[in-house]
Amino acid sequence: MNMSYCRFQNTVADLRDCYDHIWDKVSAEEEKARNVLVKLCREIVEDLGESPEEEECREVNIDMNMGDVHSPVTGARIGRVG
Repeated sequence: MNMSYCRFQNTVADLRDCYDHIWDKVSAEEEKARNVLVKLCREIVEDLGESPEEEECREVNIDMNMGDVHSPVTGARIGRVG
């Protein structure tokens, strides 16, 4: 379970890894989990509306050119988006 103070930082790299391997052949159990993950991601996008604008991304330290995500606390690279 992720600590509440860093759950997004901990999750973004894992979500990126899942996305990078979304079409990999996996076990039946992993396929079910993948489908649940995709459904959840769709629900999140629907609930939040359109993707954030570039200015909003800067507020959460997402470099739109490189896709790097940096910790707002330490500035360390914690993952990639896009």
